[in-house]
Amino acid sequence: MIAASLFGAAYIVLRLESSRRDMQQAEVNINYAITLLNKVKIKYVNITNAVDYVHEKYHVRDSREFEYQWDLYQEAMREQEKYRKTNEDLNYYYEKLVRLLRKCKLYDSRVWIEQPQALVEQKEMVEIKHNLLVRRQKLRSRIAYNLDIVKKERQEIDRMMKNYRKNDPALLSLINSIDKMAGMDEA
Repeated sequence: MIAASLFGAAYIVLRLESSRRDMQQAEVNINYAITLLNKVKIKYVNITNAVDYVHEKYHVRDSREFEYQWDLYQEAMREQEKYRKTNEDLNYYYEKLVRLLRKCKLYDSRVWIEQPQALVEQKEMVEIKHNLLVRRQKLRSRIAYNLDIVKKERQEIDRMMKNYRKNDPALLSLINSIDKMAGMDEA
């Protein structure tokens, strides 16, 4: 009976010791699980903050909206590149046109850059010629009008000089230079 009690007591002590070791191992495992859980929580918080930052930075709610905006951005960049390339081509061909027109010994070959259609179509050339004639006529009428005003003022100056009988050489040289500019070399 003593042997059975000893055997029972030894069994209980061994089971207690085994349970104590299992509890220690379970505590170690729990601590390790808590450490892993904390790492995951920290990563979650960091990723959530990064996602929130990206949402605010790019003004989007989700990845689909971001992808849509990214596609719009790429399309805009392609359009901008296409526009730049077209401008380069346009400048190249304008310069080429100017060189060809200079070979034809045109007075101002740069003027034709604004009106290349006139070089190809006779109707456009007639239209430009008409516009230039109208413009020249308007300029001539303005010049004639301004010359009339200058002549009237010149007569007024002559009348005033006779009334006051002043023949200041500086004044006479100024009047002569104005007469030369107006094409009235009478003095």
